[in-house]
Amino acid sequence: MPGDKGDGVQPSAAGRAAGGRPVWLGLVNDPAATEDIVDWVRAGGPGVAPLPDILELYAFSLVRRTSPEPSPGGR
Repeated sequence: MPGDKGDGVQPSAAGRAAGGRPVWLGLVNDPAATEDIVDWVRAGGPGVAPLPDILELYAFSLVRRTSPEPSPGGR
């Protein structure tokens, strides 16, 4: 069962070839939602099968943290 905070669904080789990217789903603790994820993955997952509308409710984007730019003068 997916975790409480978030899980990623990676595209298959075919999904990557079609331009699929990982999809992050958060707070999925409903057995029905888990079944929706399983059905989507069995249908091909990212890049092959469209994300079901119901799973859009759980989807989120990761924010990549970067180091702040050094200020002038090295401070």
